[in-house]
Amino acid sequence: MMRSESTFLFVPSGERGHAVDRRMHSALADSLKYLTTAVPELARRAGLTPAEVDKQLIRLAEQRFAPHVFARYYELVPQVEAGQLDAAADHFGVIVRAEPLAGDRPRICGIEDPPLREVADLYRSKLDTDPQTDFRLLQPDDAELDRAQRLLESASRRFEPVLSDGFAELRATVSEVIVAVGEPGSPYQFGGASSYMLWGALLLNAQRMEDERAVTISLMHEAAHTLLFGQTIDEPLVLNGDDEFYDSPLRSDPRPMDGIFHATFVSARMHQALAMMLQSDALSDDEREPTVSDQQLSERAFLDGLEVVREHGRLTPTGREVMAAAEAYMNN
Repeated sequence: MMRSESTFLFVPSGERGHAVDRRMHSALADSLKYLTTAVPELARRAGLTPAEVDKQLIRLAEQRFAPHVFARYYELVPQVEAGQLDAAADHFGVIVRAEPLAGDRPRICGIEDPPLREVADLYRSKLDTDPQTDFRLLQPDDAELDRAQRLLESASRRFEPVLSDGFAELRATVSEVIVAVGEPGSPYQFGGASSYMLWGALLLNAQRMEDERAVTISLMHEAAHTLLFGQTIDEPLVLNGDDEFYDSPLRSDPRPMDGIFHATFVSARMHQALAMMLQSDALSDDEREPTVSDQQLSERAFLDGLEVVREHGRLTPTGREVMAAAEAYMNN
């Protein structure tokens, strides 16, 4: 287990991000190996030989694959449990025939762009998992998508020298930045999202991407959630049930403890990123005041969340270590 002082802070060259990404892929390969042993019918129905399956499992553990591979795993497991082997075999076949990703920078695309069109609904099902905040993910129009892509690229060029380790960590854990918009008139509009079941994907709302500063903050925010997902391979962060709700530091509605833990950790991470931005000369004079305000809000959110976590959270050893590291940073 990592020492608490190294669990929280950005690590040079995205070292921890690469390690977490490898562990996620290795865990996927191990689980699929178990499934093929327990249910050999899967490979047969998918038209695959044992040699083909074994070769891909090795690649899954050693290389990087698109988020849809993880999403399909979370589809096929309940299908196997329900005895729906033909449906499960379809997903299994796609996973085993998938090719590793090339390059080390996330691709940017709309949720209905050709690279994602066939898996758009699968992605939606893994990103829209909160029964309290149902939202639809729609394709941005051409102008919105073009502006979002240009902002993401220019924000990276401008702020990567300031947040070099943060961007390295993002590249190590995120392979797709998905751009979408919400349904007009919906009472809930998202800013961004990520999901343990869609490892490697980061969702942003094209209509909430105001400028390079805001885009950078959104990237660091969702990347922090992603990193935290990667800390829970061996055990969860909290033992509180999903039906236990408490006041959240970042939401007006009560949230499960896992969500509050995430929000608290991410608030500290955002404080750190904003501090690095303020200590640089990358911000314009007009950008400094809102950045200071954002940092103060992050500090308040962390303290509010920490109070709830301390009072009601039943943390695992992993959860205690992660939160202790965040608290140590904020205390300093």
